Amino acid sequence: MLAICLALLFVMLLLGFFVLSFVRTVGSKQEQQTAIEAAALAAAKALARIVVEDDNVGFVALADYPPTGKATKAEDNYFLSVRGINTLIGTVRADMIVADRLKDPVMKELAKRDYRHAMIAKDKLLAQLERAAEQDGIGKDYDGQEVSPYLEARKAYRENAIRMSGAKASLDEPSLKLTLGCIRGVATNTRVPQPTSYAAVTPQQAEYRCYKAYENIKYNDYDFVFAAVGQNFRLVDPKRFRTDADDVPYFVPSIVKCEADEVFTESNAAGAKKRWKVHAVACAEPGSLQDVRPCPGALVISFPDGPPNPAQFNQPGALLTLGEIIAPPADLVQSPLRGDYPLTPLSDVTLPILTEKNPPFGQLVSLAIYDWVRRAGTNINIEALIAMLSQPLNISSNEGQAHVFEFAPSGSINYSVVSAAPELATSHKQIRAITGLALQNAIGKSYDIVLKDYVYQPGRVLGGIHAGEPVGEVPTPPTYQTQIGFDICPPAFADDSSMGNSLEEKAQALSNFPVGPGSGALRPTFKKSGVAAEIRFRAR
Repeated sequence: MLAICLALLFVMLLLGFFVLSFVRTVGSKQEQQTAIEAAALAAAKALARIVVEDDNVGFVALADYPPTGKATKAEDNYFLSVRGINTLIGTVRADMIVADRLKDPVMKELAKRDYRHAMIAKDKLLAQLERAAEQDGIGKDYDGQEVSPYLEARKAYRENAIRMSGAKASLDEPSLKLTLGCIRGVATNTRVPQPTSYAAVTPQQAEYRCYKAYENIKYNDYDFVFAAVGQNFRLVDPKRFRTDADDVPYFVPSIVKCEADEVFTESNAAGAKKRWKVHAVACAEPGSLQDVRPCPGALVISFPDGPPNPAQFNQPGALLTLGEIIAPPADLVQSPLRGDYPLTPLSDVTLPILTEKNPPFGQLVSLAIYDWVRRAGTNINIEALIAMLSQPLNISSNEGQAHVFEFAPSGSINYSVVSAAPELATSHKQIRAITGLALQNAIGKSYDIVLKDYVYQPGRVLGGIHAGEPVGEVPTPPTYQTQIGFDICPPAFADDSSMGNSLEEKAQALSNFPVGPGSGALRPTFKKSGVAAEIRFRAR
């Protein structure tokens, strides 16, 4: 009987040692997995914060950020938005579709130019992300602060190591490694153009009305490959991780794989030490808020001296089709190169896409409308744009008036009519063009057309003091307002009474666009409508 009890006790002790060893092994793996997952998420968040500045397009990152970053301050002391690489690429694709739908050759060339610029910015961001993922890699965020994905991952690993095994454990520092790559077919949060019948995507290329990542969603023989950036930061399956995507022409590797070894040590009763390693891997995808600009800027058609003949000019689309507007040459194409005009002089310029010094004025109109459309981003409703161009202008009197069109966050377009305002100044390094005696009204009054494009050149490197952002004054309530969509933004103009009485007072008031405090501020036209482009019919 004693022998049986001793044998049973021995078996139980063996079973206890086995269970303890199993629990320690499982615990070791679990605590390592918790730590490595936290490290992967921390690395993804750090990578998403890294920002590069491109001469042609401005600030770019994996994620979109509103204009709050201290390092994005323009010369007028207002912060600039950071555009996610998917937003940048998706906007070009949407603009190519718009140009085709409108059958506008100038817009088509502008979209091709923007594609080249987007590819340059993409390569610049990719190079920075790859450098930053190295063990000693560093980037900078929108506040100008240094960001080290490796150090952020190591810190998160240490802070999330949960000791379950009872053994002493420590991270094997040289084993911690970050690798950038992709996971095919996951959904992004970058919207396809609306309605989907205009988007030129197959059901396999989009999910939940958003592009899929790492698929070549070609348009007009141009390659569009979107990075895996979702609505939220999240863990993804390491088994699907790849460092290559041979069947696409390029890609931005936004998925980060984090792997490391944990060294465990324990001593037995005799003092002998036992050491073992546990290797763990986790992958994370960065997240981003959708790029929804509250008020991206208005296209304004102004008749300060009353409208021309309604039978001749009665809808916005006439700007692109009416021979009296599109055929005459531009008498002047100018830009203030040292500051805002009239505080500094204008200089004659030749625009790269429009190679003539005095191009047909219609080409400049196409340029201005294209730049206004580009501000809408990826969520544009192309059907609403086409409808807006054939929308009858609400010309109910011969008084001065301004017709204001602006994209809503939904992608649709709002239309307002307000009292005409004095002529706005011309923004530094942006475009002003004039053609003379282009139209007449029913009683023979002649009109010059003055075009101003405030968003022609974005970014603070080439875009001047205001970095190619919309400008404008505090608005008054509109006299007329309708919707080709939703989400009304306040219209862009105040009336004449707030601008002074004499021409000198008006010029002085309008030439001084707002300047933010030295510490920087949110630009007023981010949440309140400003002017992206104005086409003004000025009576002789």
